[in-house]
Amino acid sequence: REGDHFLQYRIDLPDSPSAIVPAIRGISIGWEAGPTAREPSGRGYLRPLAVRGEGLVRFRVSVPEGGYTVVTVLDRAGSIVRTLVAENRPVGGFDVVWNGKSQVGEMVDEGVYIVSLMWGRRCAARRFAFLR
Repeated sequence: REGDHFLQYRIDLPDSPSAIVPAIRGISIGWEAGPTAREPSGRGYLRPLAVRGEGLVRFRVSVPEGGYTVVTVLDRAGSIVRTLVAENRPVGGFDVVWNGKSQVGEMVDEGVYIVSLMWGRRCAARRFAFLR
């Protein structure tokens, strides 16, 4: 639809995948017009899918190359709410479920959050609404 926007950003990560939370060397933010549901071929993607009536959100994730992969839920300010995946993953797709709890196990408020996928030296992100 005309007028749809998505946030695209780039994060440069260190070459060592041993860090649990990668250090950020640089970030650039820009808006592009385009459909939010499109999954570019040859690139990783995230698709938030609600699990109705259960207070859960399922993320369908795909990475085009194996390696260290991090899936993180962020609040609107960009602070980490919860790290869902931080491990070496093979090429392909997988699902991740978030139960709405923070890193310390507290239930978060309803609202708009961001899910971030980082693999290798690439990243993708999507906004989603969390409703209980």
